[in-house]
Amino acid sequence: MLPMSSSLPTVQIIGMGFVGLTLAAFLARKTDVLGVETSNEVMDVLTQGRAHFYEVGLDEAINKSVLSGSLRFSQSPEAMVARVVYVLTIGTPLIGDQIGLEALTRTSQQIALVAKNEDLVIVRSTVSLGSSRKIVAKSLTDLGKATLVAMCPERTIEGRALEELIELPQIVGGLTEEASELACEFFAGHGVETTTVSSPEAAEMAKLATNTFRDLQFAFANELAVLSDAAGLNAREIIAAANHRYPRSNISSPGLTAGPCLEKDPWILYNSGRDKGVVMSVTRSSRTTHENVPRLAIEQLLTRFPTMKKNGRILLAGMAFKGDPETDDTRGSLAFTIIDELKSRLPNMEIWTLDPLVDPSKLPSELSKNHLTSLSGNKVKFELLVVQHNGAQLVSELLHFKERFEKSYTLDFWGDLVRHRDKELFGVGSYVFGGEKK
Repeated sequence: MLPMSSSLPTVQIIGMGFVGLTLAAFLARKTDVLGVETSNEVMDVLTQGRAHFYEVGLDEAINKSVLSGSLRFSQSPEAMVARVVYVLTIGTPLIGDQIGLEALTRTSQQIALVAKNEDLVIVRSTVSLGSSRKIVAKSLTDLGKATLVAMCPERTIEGRALEELIELPQIVGGLTEEASELACEFFAGHGVETTTVSSPEAAEMAKLATNTFRDLQFAFANELAVLSDAAGLNAREIIAAANHRYPRSNISSPGLTAGPCLEKDPWILYNSGRDKGVVMSVTRSSRTTHENVPRLAIEQLLTRFPTMKKNGRILLAGMAFKGDPETDDTRGSLAFTIIDELKSRLPNMEIWTLDPLVDPSKLPSELSKNHLTSLSGNKVKFELLVVQHNGAQLVSELLHFKERFEKSYTLDFWGDLVRHRDKELFGVGSYVFGGEKK
């Protein structure tokens, strides 16, 4: 590995998922970075100098750093003589309604074997309250290590990660004042502004609060949409009027709300409250609202078009959890909930899926056989079109092949397709969740 700036410590990032790999590419511009990943499949891709998922500008950044020698990959952490900053970006999946912390525990124990007293361990994974102290720090102290620990949560958005790593202030909550100071010094060396809180627990809650607040905002918009649809009103028109030049109203637009963060963080916060004897009822209700939207929207579609054919083909357009910014990430996508609901309500229809960015290999085998990345190359026509996200490439593809939907009904969760299409040439009936865009 080629030497970088002598003033910046070497970094070892454990976990090369979205959070870890984007951070590795960002930090490798100024210092040596070792990316640790146990998956052989992922390692095969990384060693070719590219990412195993889609993110704007990431392949170029990785390839440049790999070629320069500032970024390399390994399947285990390494003991080093010089001072090291270890960054934990291990996945913490939701299992049922509980966060899975087993991988974080194992990784913390591995780091404790190689870390020195003068090193710094940064927790960047999304965790429940107290995890940085009770799991990560405890693993170090159990082996007699005095290594400093700080919680520094990730808050970037998929599609703009490399930009936001430099733009967003980094929250820092050290186990000690010295840990906070060292973490702030580390991020400052990479040009990142920091804001310090009093403890790791405060930093953990700040991350959970960030995503839960967004979830609450979107939940209210979706509740308005459900009510407006039932009352024959247009929620988007109502929201636009309520927000217009009124300084105390900033209601969000309705739409599907999910993904690896928003589907998980509110439940982690809710369970953290429950552990302290506090019932986070508003937090729980917002998640329930979002999870019910696919069912309620499909019920509304069938109510509005009772004569719609109940056999033929359905195209679910959009498998990634969102379309703006575009991503190939299907984690937490409500597309799978929609598919289950369609199978239940329309059992005699064959379901196809389309997403220009999602490779069939990312989908379960029962879905991959009828998954398309383009409508070119076949002439299949559909009786029902369900638009799950509003990615520009997806909408463009649907508009380009609109003859495939001449006799279809459309359920559009965002309104971008219906807004642009020629109603006379595109389908026989449409329903936009929350009302059409003006």
